[in-house]
Amino acid sequence: MGKSRGFNHFIPVFLMVMLLPSLTFAAGNKNVVNFINEACRSLSAGAYDDCISSCNKAIAIDPACAAAYYTRGFTYRYKGDYDQSISDFNKAIRIDSRYAAAYYGRAKSYYYKREYDKAWEDLYKARGLGCKAEDEFLRELRKASGRKE
Repeated sequence: MGKSRGFNHFIPVFLMVMLLPSLTFAAGNKNVVNFINEACRSLSAGAYDDCISSCNKAIAIDPACAAAYYTRGFTYRYKGDYDQSISDFNKAIRIDSRYAAAYYGRAKSYYYKREYDKAWEDLYKARGLGCKAEDEFLRELRKASGRKE
């Protein structure tokens, strides 16, 4: 399953939708929210290192900002650093165990690492928390894992 570069113009909207539940925790700190917004813009422009830098700044201000870890994890996955991506999604989940998008993001990272059982486990958790899986991802995961689901 390829990571379409045509998706870039949707990244800010997509991320903001996925981040909204977690950003409510950061709403008390305008700087954190600004850094997350800056990170989304950088990611949309393909400036991955700038995105990660903005997330790092948000985390330095508020180490309990799950949205910053989610965004950084999303970016690391986009860069192909799946282990770091999983680590950041883990941190987001430890902060907010009901963060469906973080489970879904981690499922995709596991998929790319060919750890299909873990991908399915996270996908089930994400769906149980109300996150809808992309049809293409489901098809690819079923095909790669041999599961009918």
